[in-house]
Amino acid sequence: MVDNVYIFLAGMIFLFLVVVATYFLNITNKKNKVLKQKFMLGHWQREGTSPTSGEHWKFEYKIDKENIEMMGTNPTFKAKAKYKILKEEEHLLTLYIDKIQGDGDLDPHAISVAVDRNMEKIYIDSRLYRKVI
Repeated sequence: MVDNVYIFLAGMIFLFLVVVATYFLNITNKKNKVLKQKFMLGHWQREGTSPTSGEHWKFEYKIDKENIEMMGTNPTFKAKAKYKILKEEEHLLTLYIDKIQGDGDLDPHAISVAVDRNMEKIYIDSRLYRKVI
């Protein structure tokens, strides 16, 4: 009889601890924190020379907290859009671009941004961009 009481009390304590643990696990903030967004903000540029015509070209991104602006020369290109960070894995951010206004492909799409803090550069869709000072 005494053993049954101890087993019952141990079961009740275990059940109580499970309920408390479940409660605390559910109230914690589970939203992923984006760590690389602050570094990504700013004016980024990529430039070069066309191998066929020898003309100089330049492509730029201006990124703030909500908007992304894309500009290019030769051919001239300009677009502005809103973005949302879909996910962050290590140094790779996936951005969803929508509400695009300007030239070119105006369909919403995703781009990948790899951040290299040590070298002060980012890779947008596997292309190297350096920060404009």
